[in-house]
Amino acid sequence: MTTDPGYPKDWPAIAILVKRAANWLCQECHAPHDPPMGYTLTVHHKDGNKSNLTKSNLIALCQRCHLRRQGRLRLYGPEDDRQMPLPMEVT
Repeated sequence: MTTDPGYPKDWPAIAILVKRAANWLCQECHAPHDPPMGYTLTVHHKDGNKSNLTKSNLIALCQRCHLRRQGRLRLYGPEDDRQMPLPMEVT
């Protein structure tokens, strides 16, 4: 398996460790990893830096929550404790 540019070569193994630590649950909406139901677990870099592999920078998220966070990252920059979470409801 090849990894995307910018990710370390051992990214697949690192991502598995993050998902296992989260018990294969999205850390935002708590949905289980269940691709047939539309919930595929991914790993998000809070600061957007693919080479920052510190535990505090990685979070297991379902694709839905990951895409929501990525959009916020592009709009507002890296996450920190001062940012308010987006509501989970989609209007």
